[in-house]
Amino acid sequence: MRDGMSDTKRKAGQRRYAKAARASLKEGDRAGAIASYEEGIVLGMSDCTIGLGHLYIREGRLSAAEEVFSRAVDQGDSQHLAELARIRLKRGDKRGAIGAFERGVVLDAPDCVTGLANLHFKDGRFEDAQAVLTGAVQRGGFHHFTHLARLALKLGDEQRAVEHYQRGVSRNVPECVEELGQLFEKSRDLGAAETVFAAAVAKGQFDQCTALARVRVGRSDEAGAVEALRLGIDHGVRECVTELSTFYSSRGDLDSAHEVIEAAIERGEVHHYLSLARIKRMEGDRTGAIATYRLGIAHNRADCFGELKRLYLREGDVAAARALNTDLREPAPEPASQSPSGGLEL
Repeated sequence: MRDGMSDTKRKAGQRRYAKAARASLKEGDRAGAIASYEEGIVLGMSDCTIGLGHLYIREGRLSAAEEVFSRAVDQGDSQHLAELARIRLKRGDKRGAIGAFERGVVLDAPDCVTGLANLHFKDGRFEDAQAVLTGAVQRGGFHHFTHLARLALKLGDEQRAVEHYQRGVSRNVPECVEELGQLFEKSRDLGAAETVFAAAVAKGQFDQCTALARVRVGRSDEAGAVEALRLGIDHGVRECVTELSTFYSSRGDLDSAHEVIEAAIERGEVHHYLSLARIKRMEGDRTGAIATYRLGIAHNRADCFGELKRLYLREGDVAAARALNTDLREPAPEPASQSPSGGLEL
């Protein structure tokens, strides 16, 4: 326990270098930022390696960026191999990029399998791309069944794609469930799509309840769709709240939509204040809608602030909009989620 605590404190202490570097950049002190990043790199901080490398990339200094990531890799930090490969590609060093990707594949470094497969695909070396992905699957990287399926689709082999997706589904790869079901939807085989999504839900993948509901609506099974969405809500899938309330409101059943949203808010899902305010406006309850927007703002919902401000401005009530700025202050928006890099671009 003591060693673990010491390690935690050590890492927390190291993180201050990246923080100091970012602060220096905000103040226009580039030299100070580089010094802080370099101090962190000496202590083995990956955040500082990324920060300094990306600083050089933004400045167009690709050689300097390559040196930063190459140095980290040489010191045993293999997680930077994909970044090193991408920089080499930008510099026109395809052979060097392939070497970095291949080294990363052997070391199971992030993004290197898909990076190398993408490179082969773009160069028309389809068999090489498939070999890279197949090898990764054989080593236990079952999420690459998704990429094998995408490759097959690009090559016009839908049957092979379905086989890859099905193997991924058997290994509980969520992307394979989603994309196989969507493939069947696209071909209008809604029965097959429902089978895929229903099987996933039966195995406890409740985030597929929204897709199952969508397919059931397409098959005119609205009762089944509601059942799927309520099952998702019971298992904490927040998207199902929005989908079910939208389902009801689109059919004019505002009371049921209202009930679904209010129950979610009572469970602490405060991001639904915006939906509740909109429903109240649909009901003609302007006063209730404004009160709900304000409740959302009190829970740091920037979306409620923005929409209430726009409502006042559309009504020509500039004074109310200005008072909103003064009285409530706009809360900081929540951080945007970022998609993982290195996905197969097929």
